[in-house]
Amino acid sequence: MYVGPDRKKFKFFRNQLLNQGPYFESQLRAHVDSLDFPESKTDTFWKLAKWLHGHHPRTPASTLDVNNYILLYQLAIDTSMDRLANKVMDKIRAYHLANQVISAEVVEFVYANTNDKKLRVFFCLELVLQARENFNTTGILLNATHDRLVKRGGQLSADFSTLLAHCHKNRINWKPGRTFQPEFVCVFHTHLNSANCGVHVADKNISAITKIREAFACVQ
Repeated sequence: MYVGPDRKKFKFFRNQLLNQGPYFESQLRAHVDSLDFPESKTDTFWKLAKWLHGHHPRTPASTLDVNNYILLYQLAIDTSMDRLANKVMDKIRAYHLANQVISAEVVEFVYANTNDKKLRVFFCLELVLQARENFNTTGILLNATHDRLVKRGGQLSADFSTLLAHCHKNRINWKPGRTFQPEFVCVFHTHLNSANCGVHVADKNISAITKIREAFACVQ
């Protein structure tokens, strides 16, 4: 595989790729000898190499790590590697569960570098919950950070407005950090090629999970 504008070469064994999902399987069955990923970063492929050699992703230690994992997640989605995408999503959520905050810079990075609805909703919905909490405590809906994000326009602004309306219409009055909780792990997973998680969902959380899934349908 040739990665980035400088076409850094990465070599993988066929057997390492065959069980990762239909994308690589179809390429290999068609006897494709090489693949180009000109817009990817070499660091992302080093993380992919570790995954293919049996090393699971670790929980990020900083927002820079989160950004790198976001790129790995998008690569996994683009190449139909559900298991990797779900592992990375779990680690991104674990980082935010531990820190209980989402930075504006990370949200902007998500919208600039990914097109995955689940990842976008995870971050944008949390911004909405923070904004509603801010309104309840100060009477001001948008603090300086939210105001800057919304005024920039684009898809992030549109999704923020859509999810804000979704929360108001469906009386979603959750505290910030609610979607970080372990009981919502599977709702943010992708299971096109992998088995469902089989996570037990308490009756009290079924309605919340339904509302999150409805949020996926709201955004573009």
